[in-house]
Amino acid sequence: MVDLVIGSGPAGVAVAAALLARGRRVVMIDGGKVLEPAGLARQLSLASLNPTDLTADDRAAWAAPQHGSQPGQVRRYGSDFAMEPEAATFADAGGVALRSSRATGGLSNLWGAAVLPYRQQDMAGWPITADDLAPHYRAVADLMPVTGRDDDLSPLFPACLTPLHPALAPSPQGGALLHRLEERREALAKTGCHVGAARVAVNSACHQCGLCLHGCPWNHIFSARSVLARFAGSALFDHRPGAVAHSFTEGADGVAVHLKGGGDVLGARLFIAAGVLETARILLASQPGTSEL
Repeated sequence: MVDLVIGSGPAGVAVAAALLARGRRVVMIDGGKVLEPAGLARQLSLASLNPTDLTADDRAAWAAPQHGSQPGQVRRYGSDFAMEPEAATFADAGGVALRSSRATGGLSNLWGAAVLPYRQQDMAGWPITADDLAPHYRAVADLMPVTGRDDDLSPLFPACLTPLHPALAPSPQGGALLHRLEERREALAKTGCHVGAARVAVNSACHQCGLCLHGCPWNHIFSARSVLARFAGSALFDHRPGAVAHSFTEGADGVAVHLKGGGDVLGARLFIAAGVLETARILLASQPGTSEL
């Protein structure tokens, strides 16, 4: 029997990596949406240019679709492939500022790459501790590059993702701000304020072109898609893009995931890593009387 993983975002690929490392067979059920051919061609065209040769018109054209997106919608690469519209999620109930994703890589296609672990102070009253999480943070560091440097933030995060890749050079404004803050570090420390370089999941080859919020043309911002590429040659891994989970049932012999549009996928165990809204939908649809979700 195999283990089933619903979702191909950061949580899904982390689960799959852990299972594969233990010699388990994994079937990943994934909505599988990807950037459309026209959007991909547009990205590749821009990525073929030297970043220093990008004109103001090049930058404006790349950013324009992001500025034209609907309120509450996050767009990258000129496409809405990575975020489901409000009406397709629980967000249409009102007051929910969340969206789901059915893209390969999930919402990691859209994020800003900031990475920080929980501190013990942040976890007061939790049933686990920072020490419990430390080995898992180290496992995450094997999956994605985290840039940073040893600075005043390091003692605050003893379980921080390590080893750190070389920190990106700050922008002129960021460098000036860090310099001023470091000149006053002792006074700031007395107030509980500590300053350091951002920890971000970005390839150290980043061109620092400033187009991050519109989709990195060179794919230097970490996406869970890059982890899936590592699994591609494994005989233990079966990626099923285009399969959307509706619900599941458990029995003495394992678990069955029921797909939207029909069909089941059978496994010994199920790990749901489909994001807040999709995970809630699947769990609720798996309860008696809620099959319409």
